[in-house]
Amino acid sequence: MGHLVNHLADAYLPAGIAFYDLAPDIFERAVKVARLEITAKNVFYRFGLSSQGNSYGVTHYHGDIRMLTMLRKATGVDLFARFPFYRDVGYYWVYTRRPDGQFLRLGDEWMDSLNLPVWDAPAPWGPPWLMESLAYAAGAYRDPYLTAEYLKIRNLNHTWVAITDILWRDPQVAPKAPDDLPPVRYLDGAAGTLLFRTGWGSDDVVGLFKAMPLYVKNHDHLDRLSFQIYCRGALAIDSGIYEGVNSGYGSPHWLNYLQRTIAHNSLLLRDPTEEVLYRGSKVVADGGQRFPGAGNDPISLADLRDPIWHVARVLSHGEESHGRYAFVVADGTPGYGPKAEKVERSFVFVKGSNVTPDDGSPQAMIVIRDRVISRNPDHQKVWLFHSLEEPVIEGTQFTVRNNGANYGGTLVSHTLRPGKARLAKIGGPGQEFWVADTNYATTKSGTCEAGAWRVEVTPQEPRKETDFLHVLLVYPRSVPNRPVPTLVEAAGGAVGAAFLDRTVIFCPSEAGTSRLTYSSEGNGPREHLIIGLPPGKKASVSAGNKTVGVWGTGSGGALNFKIDEGGKTAIRITVE
Repeated sequence: MGHLVNHLADAYLPAGIAFYDLAPDIFERAVKVARLEITAKNVFYRFGLSSQGNSYGVTHYHGDIRMLTMLRKATGVDLFARFPFYRDVGYYWVYTRRPDGQFLRLGDEWMDSLNLPVWDAPAPWGPPWLMESLAYAAGAYRDPYLTAEYLKIRNLNHTWVAITDILWRDPQVAPKAPDDLPPVRYLDGAAGTLLFRTGWGSDDVVGLFKAMPLYVKNHDHLDRLSFQIYCRGALAIDSGIYEGVNSGYGSPHWLNYLQRTIAHNSLLLRDPTEEVLYRGSKVVADGGQRFPGAGNDPISLADLRDPIWHVARVLSHGEESHGRYAFVVADGTPGYGPKAEKVERSFVFVKGSNVTPDDGSPQAMIVIRDRVISRNPDHQKVWLFHSLEEPVIEGTQFTVRNNGANYGGTLVSHTLRPGKARLAKIGGPGQEFWVADTNYATTKSGTCEAGAWRVEVTPQEPRKETDFLHVLLVYPRSVPNRPVPTLVEAAGGAVGAAFLDRTVIFCPSEAGTSRLTYSSEGNGPREHLIIGLPPGKKASVSAGNKTVGVWGTGSGGALNFKIDEGGKTAIRITVE
């Protein structure tokens, strides 16, 4: 499958080193392959993750960091110093570890069940490949956070982990808990992924938003513009099963559900005439993103110059230095092929409100604005949300809970746009993995979180363009008092939501908005976040007839300010 998704040199190098005196050509061949593979993997590694998801990201990172280790030991050439971002890749598993000791799921997951044959260590999860990888990275970079993560999962009953521990762990590097790390981490470039948390405690929210502009297939999924959310249990999940009963690589479940957009919290654009091919064979058309290259893999870096592998692009992103908010605006249109004129998602994470929990303050608020424009007005636009347990739909809101032992988290979603949305739930026995009137059934034991339900939000009537706006409120436990977000609209197409003491506004991405007026209603301090203004400018803010301040829009074109309000107030923003 090419150097982008293989790690063969991890096997070549030990042989090349062992037989160097007798057959140096083995080592020379191994170095040649290692150079090609490392160069290819660095397309993603330099931005902090593997393209192959969580579980296969572990095996790839393990193989690749071992190559750097062997080359340094055998030749004295220190590629760790040349590639400091290998340390950053290790942080992916720090940020995606959930408070229950498991990880957020991403890609083809074999690390989703405690029934793994390699598993004989106590929680938190940590297969030997991850233990060894973190030991290498912590030792090479003398990193206290990676040292702490390694020691958290270290199991010296695995012989090769014990050997690695002797050779690589530096006892002078004191482990350091992640508590003082920034709770938000954006991975730029080819990665295009936002990792966000409200903190590191048992009640905290852990999540991610994936744009990832570049697609190299294999264990990667057609999941651009998707998100996951955990808070005292998995709430917004990646659905489906890998390596369960009849759900291995290339199986009908894998081809028609697990790898496809319909199994993720993303968007569909259903064209009833669409045909989807995978390596010459017809597979089900789910309405989502297509297989670039008809399911074939890009073999080399040169192949990636072909635009077919560039399935999305990040338009803007930004975060507050203390993690109070973060946002990504991404265009996923290329991934949907000719049926789409525009598929764009603005994803905003806001840490809990400043009011007390008794007033209904959530642990986090997620605001998602989507614009979907089809070439044919009759093509149905669908907003997707997957859960483990059955959602409860009430009008234009739905609630999901995680009722497992020691869990209890709750997520409440409010659909503010379209105005007359239809919310439908699909799932339950016999329809857990339902696509085009077929259930691609599979099972897996242990702690697999396959999901069984999804909510589909659609407009009531066919239209060429659909504007979705959702507010997701995340609570560590059920809250009886749940205030309802309100829609905020402004001239020129700007739209947003107000909730408790927060307001989030999205400007039209193509308009280059320099003036904005909207009405805000509240008493006391209110924080405003405006997305989509011209970047790197100064913005003057007036409340009523009074100028209250001038703030910068930052490199991502976002304006954040807090003002005291008394009743209904006209907010005017002018970008200089």
